[in-house]
Amino acid sequence: MGLMDFGLFIGTVVLYFSDQFLIAGGLLFIDLIHTVIVTYLLLVGQYRDGQGRLITYPGQII
Repeated sequence: MGLMDFGLFIGTVVLYFSDQFLIAGGLLFIDLIHTVIVTYLLLVGQYRDGQGRLITYPGQII
């Protein structure tokens, strides 16, 4: 997920400086939605790693 988020950000920056503002804005919007979804899943304790184990922050009650 981190690589996907970073790739979307890099793509946004490259397209922005290439004067393709509409596509850059679309990628930025997708990146924002992706970040909100992942953050929500982390906060509610529903995010899983590649092996299906829950990812939680220290002290989180599930």
